Amino acid sequence: MLHSFKGSRKDGQSPEAGLALGTAGQLYDSTEYGGGATSLCSSGCGTVFTLTAP
Repeated sequence: MLHSFKGSRKDGQSPEAGLALGTAGQLYDSTEYGGGATSLCSSGCGTVFTLTAP
């Protein structure tokens, strides 16, 4: 497991697409929930995140 999402505003919840590999080896993806809430998405509109090897 690379990361366990907590479902918070900053962390996100329910990864969506699939990991995309960046040119320097980082991984990118998005979540369905988390981030800022609005009148259209009360659980947040999702987040974009990067995973980088230590």
